[in-house]
Amino acid sequence: MPYRSAVALLALALLAPTTAQAKAWTQPEGDGYAKVWLRGIFGGDAFLADGEIAESEGYADVSLRHYVEYGLTDKWTLLTYGAPAGVASYGDESSAYVGPLAVGLRRGLTDGPFQVAAEAHYGYAPPVGDDDLAPAGSALRYFPTVDTHFAVGELQAGYGFGWGWTVVSAGVQWNSNDDVDTAVIGLAQLGVKLTRTVFVEAHLVPYEPLGDVEETNVAGTGQTRYLGFGLGASWWVTESVGLSASFDGAAYAESNAATPSFSVGVEGRF
Repeated sequence: MPYRSAVALLALALLAPTTAQAKAWTQPEGDGYAKVWLRGIFGGDAFLADGEIAESEGYADVSLRHYVEYGLTDKWTLLTYGAPAGVASYGDESSAYVGPLAVGLRRGLTDGPFQVAAEAHYGYAPPVGDDDLAPAGSALRYFPTVDTHFAVGELQAGYGFGWGWTVVSAGVQWNSNDDVDTAVIGLAQLGVKLTRTVFVEAHLVPYEPLGDVEETNVAGTGQTRYLGFGLGASWWVTESVGLSASFDGAAYAESNAATPSFSVGVEGRF
């Protein structure tokens, strides 16, 4: 099914702890999908902890990201994703960092065009480049990454039809960092097959922590709240190699960057 690969991660939402991943579908036994991309965000405004938008120091963040799926059986898919390398700057300060890295399993629960799956994964964001880049005494902070272990459990549903697919998911993310509350996460996605090789998709990604957001971290890591939205496109140059691009922003947010992110990448089936 062409939508199985097309749905398999076209975008990363915002600077978010969660991603618009492949949902509901599992890979056939022995088959796989992989994507590597660059995500960049450049701006000078921030969503404050109360949701208002204010001017901040100029910032830039460019990171290398990956996502991989492999079918252990027709019903069990192994997945891994993360941001193994990034560089961020805020005002006059800059830092290299390592973002979240995760591994998990998806279990398919149904057959046919309507798919239901359960997914669980564990991840860790190491304390590499997690220093505050904001000037001393500033009311705004900028932590490129936040040291935390995290675990996610989700229930996913998807439906594939002749010209596209739709996916919804809902779950919970637990964080070990005392400053980052457990959050309710989700995804709603609609994808369209324009031609045999070109796919486009639109998605909404809510992230709702159970506690209050009290401090503004412009990078959006750590304690944040938002409703993200995005558009992605994928062009399969050959049967096994494709190119992708995406745009992501926020309809509203608390403690996050108030500027869109852009991504370009290469993806493949194996």
